[in-house]
Amino acid sequence: MSGAPFITYYEALAKLSQIANKQTLFLGHILHEMEYEKELRQFLVDLSTYRKTQIMKAISPDVAEKQLLNLANQYLSKLQKAGLIRNLGRGLWAVDPSCYGKFRIIPKDLRHKNQEVFMSMKFGPDGLEYVNVGGSGEDGGLQ
Repeated sequence: MSGAPFITYYEALAKLSQIANKQTLFLGHILHEMEYEKELRQFLVDLSTYRKTQIMKAISPDVAEKQLLNLANQYLSKLQKAGLIRNLGRGLWAVDPSCYGKFRIIPKDLRHKNQEVFMSMKFGPDGLEYVNVGGSGEDGGLQ
């Protein structure tokens, strides 16, 4: 058995340990907003001034509006310094792919429709045998 997945996991934890709680929440919003860019073959997030302000309103609703953008930029700087994200220019950011994982893509429109998304898997002696993805939104879930 290879040790690489564990090394990646511990490296990601070490990176996360360098940032504060609200910066972790900001990173969570970035992960939620990522979309797959076919040409570059990676997940990216476009963080316009408006989007950064909206994320900050969700994270820190008690902060004055004029301070939100400055605070968002400080969070991005901390996340970048920790090695979790990389600035590609013009408001486009990439998250270090070793810091997150996915098994099955859940389309962005369904992430917004569902309040909860869950996945169950069954592993047998020969590997993965069963996968079910569901949600608790109005549409009755994902299949």
